[in-house]
Amino acid sequence: MRPLASDAKAISANVELIDRPEGELVEVWLEYPDQGFKTAVSNVAVVGNGKVTYDIGLPGALTRKWKIHVEIDGEKKFEQEFEIK
Repeated sequence: MRPLASDAKAISANVELIDRPEGELVEVWLEYPDQGFKTAVSNVAVVGNGKVTYDIGLPGALTRKWKIHVEIDGEKKFEQEFEIK
């Protein structure tokens, strides 16, 4: 994943979860691991074929490495690191 510009307003996530029913809610948030900061958790519904598509705003666009997280019932399903420069 290429770095995002520091003036980026949002990041788009497209995640495919295997064997998840349409309409099931998953939790999505961003984490800034170096400072222990995370955004509020958003509930996003799974659409056809287990796909989760979400645009999440970047809080102040701090330049560093971030992670996007997707969980179902407290179980980690997806995690991706990205960088803002």
